[in-house]
Amino acid sequence: MGCCAMESFDFVLILLSFVYALALGHLLSRVGLMLVARKRVRFSGLLTLVMLKAVIEVYIDWLAMWDYRGVASWDLYTITLFFVASVVLYLMCAAVSPEAPEDKTIDMEAFYWSNYRLFYGLYVLLLLVFVAMSLVYLQTPTPWLALQVALGNLPYLLICLFAIFVPARWAQWTAGVAMLVLTVQARPALRLPATAPCIRRTTMARILITSALPYINGVKHLGNLAGSMLPADVYARYNRAAGNDVLFICATDEHGTPAELAAIEAGQTTAQYCDEQHDIQKRVGAGFSLSFDWFGRSSREPNRKLTQHFADVLEDKGLIDERTSKQVYSVDDKRFLPDRYVEGTCPNCGYEKARGDQCDNCGTLLDPVELINPYSSVSGSRNVEIRDTRHLYLLQSKLQDDVRKFVDARAKDWPHLTTSIAYKWLDEGLIDRSITRDLAWGVPVTRNGATRPGFENKVFYVWFDAPVEYIGSTVEWAEANSGNWESWWRLDKGASDVTYVQFMGKDNVAFHTVSFPVTILGSEEPWKLVDKLKAFNWLNWYGGKFSTSQKRGVFMDQALELLPGDYWRWYLIANSPESSDTAFTWEQFKATINSDLNDVLGNFVNRITKYAAAKFDGKVPEGGQPGEHEAWMANELATRLPALISHYEAMEFRKAAAETRAIWAAGNEYITKAAPWTAYKTSVDQAAVGIRAGLNLVALFGIIAQPIIPETAKKILDALGVPEGNRSLALDKLGAGGYPALLDALPRGMSINVPPQLFTKIEDAQVAEWTARFGGG
Repeated sequence: MGCCAMESFDFVLILLSFVYALALGHLLSRVGLMLVARKRVRFSGLLTLVMLKAVIEVYIDWLAMWDYRGVASWDLYTITLFFVASVVLYLMCAAVSPEAPEDKTIDMEAFYWSNYRLFYGLYVLLLLVFVAMSLVYLQTPTPWLALQVALGNLPYLLICLFAIFVPARWAQWTAGVAMLVLTVQARPALRLPATAPCIRRTTMARILITSALPYINGVKHLGNLAGSMLPADVYARYNRAAGNDVLFICATDEHGTPAELAAIEAGQTTAQYCDEQHDIQKRVGAGFSLSFDWFGRSSREPNRKLTQHFADVLEDKGLIDERTSKQVYSVDDKRFLPDRYVEGTCPNCGYEKARGDQCDNCGTLLDPVELINPYSSVSGSRNVEIRDTRHLYLLQSKLQDDVRKFVDARAKDWPHLTTSIAYKWLDEGLIDRSITRDLAWGVPVTRNGATRPGFENKVFYVWFDAPVEYIGSTVEWAEANSGNWESWWRLDKGASDVTYVQFMGKDNVAFHTVSFPVTILGSEEPWKLVDKLKAFNWLNWYGGKFSTSQKRGVFMDQALELLPGDYWRWYLIANSPESSDTAFTWEQFKATINSDLNDVLGNFVNRITKYAAAKFDGKVPEGGQPGEHEAWMANELATRLPALISHYEAMEFRKAAAETRAIWAAGNEYITKAAPWTAYKTSVDQAAVGIRAGLNLVALFGIIAQPIIPETAKKILDALGVPEGNRSLALDKLGAGGYPALLDALPRGMSINVPPQLFTKIEDAQVAEWTARFGGG
């Protein structure tokens, strides 16, 4: 909000940086004098190395600490300027110092040791300051971390103390050799671990976010939106508002049988159909304010090249084998039928419209030859046979142990839903799977750049190439924006500091925790693997499933015809299917929107801004002193804002929405307690306190609403004139004393506007109309 870019304590840190730089510069100038004097050079050379080691290391530590503190880059440049300028200044002074007599005779040893002890005394003091700051100011109260920080500095403290308190001739070589060893080790004196509890690197942490790719065969339904794209967008928006460097990637998944079938039904070529549908899905995504940095296409050149590259590398590693397999052949269609061109009865549950790759009813992964009474989904012909054909197989079984190690290493950061699916596949044993299909549309099967003999009419299986499009889409982004895609995906090109987060529904988990990692691990190339994988259960439609193929439920374009995107965003996040499947009902949708958005948020914003416009000339009022009601509200914020941030950090979106609503509700309770409209009758100053706090709460409510309902949040913040740079969500950096300031952050006397009506209540007649149109009830 209207807070300063830096707190007062930050200026103290800059001052400490400046003073310490002056001290080091002074000592370096003395080293220069010794070198000029050419006396005791063996000591001065050693001292120079030791001091340079300490100067560089301490400066790195300052930068590391500031990085964790969340300071803008210009502040780091300021510290750097102080540091370099002071050292250069003192070295220049040393060149004309009167302390260097013409005969160059100085008691060098006495001078050396007096400064040597002074330097190490300062170094000990600074290390203790670092430890104290890490434990107090950086909010790392856990005992194990305190021990870790102390032990990390122990070698330096011991060496410094040894050099100070033992006789000079003992310390002379021992301390020097020890410091040189540590120089070779090149380890900063204090390096706070990014994964430590209670430490959040809120400044420019690099976060790569991918959402499961929406399939090209038509606009997606609300279940698809709730299970991948929307929570990914909420997480991306939160991290951007918290000051992190985010790259949010998605794309249309355009290969495979359903694309060809949908194109046939539409009377178009597959390429024409995909062109049209990509544009539609991109437009609908924008209607829901999905803030993709790039929305690519798996049919584009980068994905094709990368897929063929991975196939070549995996075959070079002995992980791809050409095999003869059984496949369904349609005599009437005169072609082999890929898995989704075949339908039949599921051998597991008896569902009569199971696809050849998976049963939509029970979720079992299938092989087309396993179906009972199979038939062609292209022509409906049951004149089918099982014939031999040649395909490429990815030898997943060889990577069983590697994939398990990969899952074990990340299981603590994955929700139970994700790990349970991954371990189920691993416990059952990975099987070798075909990665080619008999289709005309897809990535051509090549070997070292040439068409593979016998595979002229085959393409790579969509589940082999689709995950590669995460990388391919990033290449598209880089080509369009002069970006560096390798710094996000290649560990040898800068991606080692990237946190990669994936979002998807539970039916996609196995492919991302097992199959795609097999591709990446098997290549033995330094590609970035997923760090956190957030899986979602299903959003159901009145006890059944939303279904694209059966056109059951509400679809994204239809939803936007009914209400703006923020209505749907709020409901779907507030009822996110995180721990279990959830059911969409019109009645619950109406109750949630009317209560949360209209009554709790909309009415609060409307009451406060209109009263300020009517009684205080549309300005943030001055006068009055905060009292018990403001103290109560500040305590609520001190409890609830850190909880909100922790929910976002843990990717618990349903809890984040609940906490957001709780903060809005607390604001309503505060304004009821303060009752400025009543106070205005007897004390304008007292009313001013309530309205001033209320306006600041309106701004805060807009800020915390940004990840979930961004368009509404923008209306609120624009009306109050809150600058873009003051809309940060890095609220976890506020100390206990900072929360009362949130109630007085907007400049007093600043003009504000009344935002347009934010929400309209949903009426029973609308619910009846929608029920008749879409079903339910």
